[in-house]
Amino acid sequence: LDALHQISLALLDMSRAVLDEARVITLRFHLLLLFGMVVVYLLLIGFGLMLYRSRYEILKAQTESRTKSQFLARMSHEIRTPLNGVIGLAELLRDTSPTPRQRQYIELIENSGRSLVALVNDILDHARIEAGKLELEQLDFDLADLISECAHIFSLRAQDNDTIIYWHLDDDVPAKVVGDPARLRQVLINLLSNAVKFTEHGVVEVRLSLVAQQEGRWRLRFDVKDSGIGLSPSEQEQLFHLFSQASPSVSRRYGGSGLGLSISRELVRLMGGDIGVRSARHWGSTFFFELDFGQSLEPHPAVLAVPAPVLQGTVLYDLSGQLKKLLQGAERYRAIQCVDDAQTIRRLFGECKLLVVHAQLFTPLVMSQMGQLMDLINNSLAVMPEASVPMVRLITGVRGGIDTEKVKQAGVVDIQTCTVFDDSRLEQLFVAQVGSREEARTVSVAAPTEVVAQGLRVLVAEDNPVNQIVTDGMLKRLGVSARMVADGWEAVRVYEASEGGFDLILMDLDMPVMDGATASREIRAVESRCGWPKCKIVALSAHGVNEYRQAVRDAGMDGQLIKPVTLAELGSVLN
Repeated sequence: LDALHQISLALLDMSRAVLDEARVITLRFHLLLLFGMVVVYLLLIGFGLMLYRSRYEILKAQTESRTKSQFLARMSHEIRTPLNGVIGLAELLRDTSPTPRQRQYIELIENSGRSLVALVNDILDHARIEAGKLELEQLDFDLADLISECAHIFSLRAQDNDTIIYWHLDDDVPAKVVGDPARLRQVLINLLSNAVKFTEHGVVEVRLSLVAQQEGRWRLRFDVKDSGIGLSPSEQEQLFHLFSQASPSVSRRYGGSGLGLSISRELVRLMGGDIGVRSARHWGSTFFFELDFGQSLEPHPAVLAVPAPVLQGTVLYDLSGQLKKLLQGAERYRAIQCVDDAQTIRRLFGECKLLVVHAQLFTPLVMSQMGQLMDLINNSLAVMPEASVPMVRLITGVRGGIDTEKVKQAGVVDIQTCTVFDDSRLEQLFVAQVGSREEARTVSVAAPTEVVAQGLRVLVAEDNPVNQIVTDGMLKRLGVSARMVADGWEAVRVYEASEGGFDLILMDLDMPVMDGATASREIRAVESRCGWPKCKIVALSAHGVNEYRQAVRDAGMDGQLIKPVTLAELGSVLN
């Protein structure tokens, strides 16, 4: 019995031990489970905090980017608006016969304004590239029109530097292609800006050639060549870097932000090409790039060169020297004789029908040579038959300040103001078909930007009083008397009251009462309701960012002029 009692106690102790062990194991399991749950909970909290922080950073970056874009757009508008008045009034003042000192001050005002505009454009473009907001368009556009527009933007600056601009498209280059004209224009403007800035008393050339054509694509090469100061090998290496310029001395003398070429390289690369430079110190520079374009559905018209006999009997007396360099060696102008002095001209009397005199600027030396030439012609008229003395056509880059009556007495057919040349323009200038000397004395002075749109009916919607004066002055300079209104609502009211009696509306985008986009939609609705033909509407805006370009198209407008607007740009729109 005692033995059984001892066994039961042992079994009981063993059961207690097993039960205690089970409790410890269960407790450990529950503790481990609890610990695991706590770890998972902490991991979930940490992951949630990471997601929250990441999302917060994304939202913060998006907000900062949106705020930055809005700030840049607003600052661009606020800076461009007064600059339009400054540059526009300076350009109008050029044609008021200022004194030499006044002309110098006007040029300083204009150059300072344009430098500020270039800086604003570079900052905006750099910000858009950094933000990855540059999107390429695929549009049909005319290559000749685009290059001509870019070249004429720098006509005044080239005139100030005693430089001419020449652009040429090879005969096999298509008339129209498919690509992004806005980005191509931006690259060409950057390259032309540098070429004109660094070239004094020289020639800037823009040439476009065909590299290859296959599978409906055109590979085209653009060359912008100048005869300026040139670049050393070390300067070429750092040229396309951000905020980099050729050298500190160049930066001090010519200014600039160092962004233009860097932005141009990024734009060319976005369009699938690359940009390079060939240069040597004091031998000028050539910037070149190749791009692919789609083939336009419109046919490519044949380019017909002017036959050589048309230019027979034409002599060029280039007092400035640039035009002679341009023509020499060109096969199509081989019939033109270039002379260096008035006495040579005297020996050519009888075989010379038209004498073309080129004087880009009227320096004291040029004025002296002009005087000698007029004396020679007047003396010759006194002793020789009129038919033996050539007619005279004067080509100059100076607008105004010429004693037209005096030069016409020497048999000047007309005076052509021209700084930008292409083959068509050159052929017009050198054609030897003129009337009698008596008829020549009655011919009026002509200039490409003069009186281009007489009779055109224009409505201008602009709320800024200074810009109203500038736009009205430019339009009058171009032969147009416009109706001026101060807001979009009034523009709609005046257009409706005229029963669609306007050919063109220049519409500011930011105006009180009714903005330009809303006013344009209202005008399109009125035209649709009344069955009137569509009037051309061009946005006259200080905004230059892509969002506003899209808004312009969505509002039914036909195009956009970015302030500050030049006389040449406005004349191009009117034409």
